[in-house]
Amino acid sequence: MRTHRRLTKAALAGTLVAVAGLALAGCRTDPAVAAYVGDTVFTEQRVSDLVAAGGQGVSREIVVETLVLGQTCRNFAAEKNFQPNTQAGQQGVAQERIDPDTAFGQERAAMWGCIYATPQSTEKASDEDLRYVYDRLEAAGALKEGATFDLVKPQLAGDEQVSGSLAFRRLWLDAAAGQDISVNPRYRALSYPILSNSGTVLIELTLGQPANTAVKDAPAPAPTTTAAAS
Repeated sequence: MRTHRRLTKAALAGTLVAVAGLALAGCRTDPAVAAYVGDTVFTEQRVSDLVAAGGQGVSREIVVETLVLGQTCRNFAAEKNFQPNTQAGQQGVAQERIDPDTAFGQERAAMWGCIYATPQSTEKASDEDLRYVYDRLEAAGALKEGATFDLVKPQLAGDEQVSGSLAFRRLWLDAAAGQDISVNPRYRALSYPILSNSGTVLIELTLGQPANTAVKDAPAPAPTTTAAAS
C-alpha cells in the first residue's frame, strides 16, 4: 500500500490548529474574543488589526490559525524546553510570500520557527490508531476482499508514513492537552488531512464542534487607525 503525506506548510498549520481545537474547553464564549489559549486572549480587534496590516490575501482565518498555533507551540516549547528555529521561521514566511516586516508576518514567522523546532515523536502507533486507518481504507473500498484488520495491521504498523503521521497526530494532541484552548465558532468546523492514499484521507484531524452561522456572519471590528495605516 503506497501512501503519501499531504503535509505542506498550509496543511501542517491547519492540522495543528485542528488538534488544538480538540482540546476545546468549557464555555468561554465572549463574542469579542477570537480565541483563548490558557490565560492568553486573542481578541477580534487584534485579528482585525493583523488582517489590515498583513496586506492582500491575509484572511481572518489564517490570522486566528497563526495566533492559536503559535501560542500553543510556545507553551509546548516551554514545557519541553526547546528553542524556536528562527531561520526556518523566516523561510516559512518567504515561501508563503508574506511580508516579514508586518506585524502579521512576524507572528507567522514565530509560529513556523516554533513548529519546525518541535522534537520528533517516537511513539509507536496503538492498535486503536491503526484500526482507525484500517476502517478508513475499508470504507473507501481500498482493501482486497478478505483483508481483515489482523492481516493488514502489520503492514500499516510497518509503513513509515502511516506510523509517522499517527505519531505526529499524537504529539500535537498531547501538546494541546491541558492548555485550555477555546476558539470562536466562526473559525471552527474545519477538517485537515494529514495522510492520504489515492485520494482517500486516511488520517485527519477535525475541529469537532459545528460552525455557528450567526456568529460567523457577525460583523468583525474595524482595524485601529494605526493598523489600517500600516
